[in-house]
Amino acid sequence: MSTARTAALACGIALLGFGGWSASSGKLDRTPPTIRVEAPTQPVRGAVGITIAVQDHSPGLASVYAQVDDAPAVRIPVDAAGHAVWSIPAQPERDGVHTITIEATDHAWAFNTARSQASYTTDHTPPSIEWALEPASPSQGEIVALYVRAAEPLTGPTVTGLEQMRPLQPVHETTVRALLGLGVKTPAGEHVLQVHAADALGNTTQCGVPIVVGATQFPRGGTIRLSTKQVAARRNTEALEKMRRDRTTAYTHMDPVAHWQGATVRPIVGRRTSAFGRYRTYSDGRKKHHLGTDLANITGTLVRSALSGIVRAAGWQHLFGNAVIVHHGQGLTSSYNHLSRVDVTVGAPVAAGDVVGAL
Repeated sequence: MSTARTAALACGIALLGFGGWSASSGKLDRTPPTIRVEAPTQPVRGAVGITIAVQDHSPGLASVYAQVDDAPAVRIPVDAAGHAVWSIPAQPERDGVHTITIEATDHAWAFNTARSQASYTTDHTPPSIEWALEPASPSQGEIVALYVRAAEPLTGPTVTGLEQMRPLQPVHETTVRALLGLGVKTPAGEHVLQVHAADALGNTTQCGVPIVVGATQFPRGGTIRLSTKQVAARRNTEALEKMRRDRTTAYTHMDPVAHWQGATVRPIVGRRTSAFGRYRTYSDGRKKHHLGTDLANITGTLVRSALSGIVRAAGWQHLFGNAVIVHHGQGLTSSYNHLSRVDVTVGAPVAAGDVVGAL
C-alpha cells in the first residue's frame, strides 16, 4: 500500500530554493511513527470495530491509511492524540479470516512510513445441522427422541410440530435433543417437524424433519362405573380447573438436565389391571383412551420412582387423590396417582427405585 507524495515534495523543494527556508530538526527526523492495532480476537458478525493508536512526537503525523485484504486503502482521521476507531461494514459474502494493514506517514522530509497488520474473522454463515429420530419409525402413544447435531454449539434451538413446541436440550457440546410424546390421537401418517437454531453469533438456521407416525391398535373394551360422588366430582369445574393448572405446571416445568440413567424401575410389584391407551367407556356415557397404566396390589404396597428426577408435585389432587409427579429432566415426567399416602415433598431429588408413596 502506498500514498502519493510527489506534489508535496515538489512544493517543499520550491520553498527551499526560492525562499531560503531552513529546515527544523523535526523535518530531518528519520524515525517512523509507532502503530498499535487492536482487532477482535473472536469471530464477528456484522460491522467490525478496529482500534488504532498512532504516535509520532516530531514532526507529527501526515496521514494514516487503512486497507482490508486487497481492497482499496482509505484514509483514517485520527484525533490529536493519534487515536481512531474504524468501523468496517459487514460483508456477509466474504466470511473468513481478514487482514487489516495500517500505514502511517509523518511530516518529515523523508516521509517516514510505518506499517502494522492485524487479523480478524467474520462469520455470517448459518450453522449446518444434521438430525436423527429414535425410534426412526415411531407410533401413536410412544416417545420419540429428536437429536440435532451441528459443527458448532447452538443457542436457543427449538422444535415445533405435532401440536407442540419443545426446546432442544444439550446432551453433548454440539448435540441437542428433544423428547416428543406422540399422543394416542396424534394422526397417523406423515408430519414435518421444524427445527430452529442459531449459533453463538446469532446466525440462524431452520430445517424440516419428516416424521411418519405409525398407527397403534390400542385395546378396546371395559366399562368404568362411576359412583355418585365421582360423577359430582367431574362436574366441579372450579376444582377441575385447579387440578389441570397444577398438573400442567408440574408437567411443563423445563429442566435442561437429564437426571435419569439406565432402564426404568417398575413402580410396584403387582398385576396390571388396565393398559396404556385402552379405549374405555364410562358409566356417564363418555368414551376415552386411558392415558396411564394401572397396577394393583394390597393397600400399603410401596410405590417407587421409575427413574431419577426431582419431585414437582406431591399431595392431594382433584380426581387423582394423593399424587406424585416426578420430573426426570428434558421434558420427561412420570406420575403416581391414587396413593394412600405421599412420602416425598416438592423439590426433593429422588433416585430410580426410591419410595415416593404407597398404594
